Amino acid sequence: RWPLLVSGLLASAVHAASGGEPAVAPAGEGDEGTREAPEVPGVYRPTTSGPFVTFTAPLTPHGKLVSQPILSVASARGTFDARGRHHALAEGEGQVNSALSLFTEYGVAERFAAGVQLTLVHNRASLASDAAASTGLSDTLVFARATVLDETPGGPPEMTVLAQVKLPTGRAESQEEGLLDTDVRGTGSTDLTVGVDLTRGLRPFLVHLDLLYTHALPTRVDGVATRYGGTFSWSASGEWPFRGGTLALMLETSGRHQGLRREEGRRVEDSRVEEVLLGGGVEFIFSEDLQLLVGYQRTLWGRNVTALDAVVLTLVPVVF
Repeated sequence: RWPLLVSGLLASAVHAASGGEPAVAPAGEGDEGTREAPEVPGVYRPTTSGPFVTFTAPLTPHGKLVSQPILSVASARGTFDARGRHHALAEGEGQVNSALSLFTEYGVAERFAAGVQLTLVHNRASLASDAAASTGLSDTLVFARATVLDETPGGPPEMTVLAQVKLPTGRAESQEEGLLDTDVRGTGSTDLTVGVDLTRGLRPFLVHLDLLYTHALPTRVDGVATRYGGTFSWSASGEWPFRGGTLALMLETSGRHQGLRREEGRRVEDSRVEEVLLGGGVEFIFSEDLQLLVGYQRTLWGRNVTALDAVVLTLVPVVF
């Protein structure tokens, strides 16, 4: 399934709402499509809902349409500074960020699929003497994926490649001081991402590895010419179906490492953005065409990011 950017978009929204510069969100957040067992003898490919951030290799089948809602509610417990030190929120402070994404993918051909992801974000922030909330569209993803290598027994894993464009449809600059930056829901930049996913069945587990690189195009934020550093993202996950394939456990770790930001052509020292997330979940497998994933994600470590705890709920249906 596909890695929807839910956690990445939430991290950017919370980071911006906490007063820092928006960071380029990592590619990936969600699941997609139905996972139909391939007709390859000896290859283990159970039906699962897929992990949070990885875009797992199986595409939406040719001629099929997937429309998948993803709900994520994240609460901030503090921030990580430029040196990676954690600072808890002060008494009376709080941030809650909710995101509802709709991931849609169509199987254009047997080995090629394309789609779009829209995300609506609701941010709430509170200080000791003030509180604010704002709702609006976050950045939009347009993507295409292709399977370039099938898994074979004793051979290489299944390989899928990704090309993705992030459009700056989310506001990158606060429009009102009293909103406490809750109306900042994007980075302001157009981002180009390429990546590769590797998937292998290691009975009774299904494992995934994703590697992605994001290049941000120049933009202006608050009137300042800004160029975010290149971002390398990775994710490793495993799924373990049990009870006859009606349930599955999922565990995933992922990371994002973004280079220094430039403003008016000059490097901004201590602007490097990094984070490492850990997540787990339970997958309810009703059929090949319908799965439900309920999970939890936590920011383990980072630089210049908000420390988040998030609950994720996603339904994976095949519409047509």
